[in-house]
Amino acid sequence: MKIFFRRAFMQLHRYVLFLFILLFGAQWTLAQDPFATPVALTGSDANPNQAVVMGDYDNDGWIEFYITRGNDSTGTKYTNYLYDNSGGTFSLVTIAGVTDKVDASGSASWADIDNDGDLDLYVGAAEAGFGAGKPNNYLFINDGAGSFTDATGSATYGAITTDNEDSRHVGFGDYNNDGYPDVFVDNGNISLFGQTKGNNSFYANDGDGTYTRKTEAELGYIVYEGSDQSLSQYRTFGSGFGWSDFDNDGYLDIFNFGGGGAAANILWENNPGSGNFLEVTPGEMQPTQTSFISGSWGDYDNDGDMDLYACNMVDGSVHRNYLFRNNSTTSTVAFDSVTNAGPNVTDAYESMSSAWGDYDNDGDLDLFVSNTNDNGQNNIPATLYQNTGATGGYTFTKVKDYTQGNNYSGRGVAWGDLDNDGDIDLISCRWGNPLYYENTLNNGNSFAIIKLRGTGTTNRHGMGSRVKLTANIPEQGTTVTQMREISGQTGGGAQNSLRAHFGVGTATQISEIRAEWLNSSGSGTRTVNSYSDMPTGKIFIFTEGTTTGTADVIASQTFMYLIGSSGGSVEMATASTTAGTLTITRSDSDPGSSGFSGSATAPDASTVTPNTVSPDKYWTMSESGLTAYGARVYIDISGIAGVSNPDRLVIVQRANSGSAWTPLNTSRIGNTLYTTGTVSSLGEFGIGSNTADNSLPVELASFTAGAGDQMVELKWSTASELENAGFIIERAEEGSDLFMEIASYKTDNGLRGRISSNSLTEYAYTDRGVENGRTYRYRLSDESIAGVRTQLAVREAKPMVTISDFRLRPNYPNPFNPSTTITFDVPVNAGDARVDLTVFNSLGERIRVLYRGTLNPGSHRFEWNGTNRFGEQQASGVYILRASVGNRYVQTIKMLLVK
Repeated sequence: MKIFFRRAFMQLHRYVLFLFILLFGAQWTLAQDPFATPVALTGSDANPNQAVVMGDYDNDGWIEFYITRGNDSTGTKYTNYLYDNSGGTFSLVTIAGVTDKVDASGSASWADIDNDGDLDLYVGAAEAGFGAGKPNNYLFINDGAGSFTDATGSATYGAITTDNEDSRHVGFGDYNNDGYPDVFVDNGNISLFGQTKGNNSFYANDGDGTYTRKTEAELGYIVYEGSDQSLSQYRTFGSGFGWSDFDNDGYLDIFNFGGGGAAANILWENNPGSGNFLEVTPGEMQPTQTSFISGSWGDYDNDGDMDLYACNMVDGSVHRNYLFRNNSTTSTVAFDSVTNAGPNVTDAYESMSSAWGDYDNDGDLDLFVSNTNDNGQNNIPATLYQNTGATGGYTFTKVKDYTQGNNYSGRGVAWGDLDNDGDIDLISCRWGNPLYYENTLNNGNSFAIIKLRGTGTTNRHGMGSRVKLTANIPEQGTTVTQMREISGQTGGGAQNSLRAHFGVGTATQISEIRAEWLNSSGSGTRTVNSYSDMPTGKIFIFTEGTTTGTADVIASQTFMYLIGSSGGSVEMATASTTAGTLTITRSDSDPGSSGFSGSATAPDASTVTPNTVSPDKYWTMSESGLTAYGARVYIDISGIAGVSNPDRLVIVQRANSGSAWTPLNTSRIGNTLYTTGTVSSLGEFGIGSNTADNSLPVELASFTAGAGDQMVELKWSTASELENAGFIIERAEEGSDLFMEIASYKTDNGLRGRISSNSLTEYAYTDRGVENGRTYRYRLSDESIAGVRTQLAVREAKPMVTISDFRLRPNYPNPFNPSTTITFDVPVNAGDARVDLTVFNSLGERIRVLYRGTLNPGSHRFEWNGTNRFGEQQASGVYILRASVGNRYVQTIKMLLVK
């Protein structure tokens, strides 16, 4: 009878499914399970496992992972696991110190604490039961040769290794932007009656290899040291936390999950002006009858800020998890609790961990949630949720529940492309063998993976930095900008791979890859490097730099290397058999010519015999230590003058300035040329053409960009014009190579050309959509009556008003309703000015921080809309705005809000 009913149900299900597709179209598809059958990791046992942290500790281009292990109900402890990754095959390795410790470990975190180029490991160690004793946390210093030095208990590294705490979760993050990773530790306590709350601890990296424990007086209640019961909400049960720059001010903040009972969920805002953390938790993030145990930050809706998913314990009346959409600014804390997101906020499980990752490579973050049966429930699954993306309103559908038997009790999970095939895989910890979920979806979608590499002696692995990728993704129905933040903690004590993984659907071109480096000199202004018009389906190593820089090349890997904002890049299409370095330098000058030798195939498949090389730019590329490689060279032609037909350009190469240029077979992606074949040696590279193919339809006589107060005036003149329909102006903002059109002859009559002319003609355009103190680049192009666009020239300008001193100007309007504008002047000699603009009421209570951070010289405008930091409208009355720049300047003005 059961078989009959099951068959009848399946027949009905198929009929309904067929009818749905018939009525609503074939675009509707069921989400596919991406995983092969999850398998237990080789060498593991069925005893408790807590968290997994991913990191390429041996710099071979394959992601390894470390698994922390807890204790069972008898207090028995187990040694942790370290898995080496060799070509996508995992093996359990034994390394002295790292794998022979026996303590209850809740979590760990990878970071390069000494900035020597390889990852070090910090492991939280907890008391295994009442009276078992509080152990030191573990610190393992990577020696760079596949071994580690056990620094546990050593005074050499300071309090980070000598303090005895009941540490449950640890995570690296650079809180003061000095380029050295600091550590936040979430502690708990064990009493005779079970788990109790503990005080958190925070260790600042002093930059010399030592760590200093920060006090409550220095950092605030985030490291509350007392026992006052009225402040007990600042103590937690050793639950999870997450670093993230939620307010986009360039400084990392922390969300600390309470973990149960009276412990509060707290959002700590990093306050660089005073060096401490402020509690700014909005009401939406402190729901009643819930106890968040962990969660994950991620930009699930592709709007440029970090949202939060919170995992809820089952100790209240509400058993669901929460998704908080971020609407904050640098001066306002605002989150929405998204209740209609789908089953990821309605499933009633006790969830222990979560991790964001684009498993189907369609251009949005999906979600894996690890659940547990600690509350007496049986057969509790782990669940994968698919993000519907821009076309589905960024809601979620359930892909599958993964049930591993009645003893499945989920713990930390983490994503990473463990086999370097372009899709992300998953490691899941539990009270049982840790599981490997291999992604075998193969749905035809492409990807881009970016690994950041800092230079010098600071932030070598880009901790806290961001990577943004812009592409027109058909599966999203539009052009989207995705964002990933490189983090030392990504949920439930776990840590995702430090490589930023992006799905790009069936797109074949990336509009921009943008690295926003966390500042290493104390400022909140991120350093930006970017590349435009890049290929998909690559693993990129993006090294910090300017127009020049040097990258470490990994042996036996066909990775692609981007350096600074040089505009030149190299793909090791045939991997070097040895490791070495690659240096790229862009020179914005005429390389000259000692002649040309040969012809090559251009992007339009025609043969070009070059007789000229662009006088605007050339690139010098050199390597050291590489052997038997085949390099594919990429060059950005944005801003190259005199290009009327980019499909008739070729890359040319020479050994040095005394050699002839040799043309190379060339293809094109947007404004990026690349060699279709490979070169076995490097040298100087330029852009070659034949004058018959790329002659100037417009002869530009002059082009200037004059900066003023909140404006840039562009002026240019032509000596002659041939079939010129008009001009187009594009602008790139500071730190970006992505030019966006701001004016066109099609909409502005002043930009229309003379069609054909042999006399001097003058043109002008004023851009008023700029801010003082920021640098802008302007690209001028003409378009022929046949529709062919030619780039003529690029100029740079920095709008500025001459200011001699700090000044807080009167707000306007005043009185006001509903908003008023405040102007603050920063002088040209201000240096690194740390500015604080704060609104107080007449009682002296702080209402809202309008701005906190550094400002460039110039006039800056800020708006206050009469609300506090939670977005709540304030009553009529007098409010005081206080402007301060450290001890150098303090001024106040009165503002009258009327209703």
